[in-house]
Amino acid sequence: MSLSEEAVEQISKQGWCKEATFRTRPNATKQEIKGILEGVYGMDVASVQTINYEGKKKRSKYGFVRRPDWKKAH
Repeated sequence: MSLSEEAVEQISKQGWCKEATFRTRPNATKQEIKGILEGVYGMDVASVQTINYEGKKKRSKYGFVRRPDWKKAH
């Protein structure tokens, strides 16, 4: 997981960030995401909200190809 450019800019200017958005594995739980944010990034996390996304279906010369599923956490 990596922070967005806006979040990194806000943290460097103000020293904190109100909300950060991440693109994670689909099987990551809210507790795992919270642990990573607190342990690696040193953020105080009040709550974690997640949304599951299905990968888009794209047409190729070999038929239909699907992009991988992903989860957005904020």
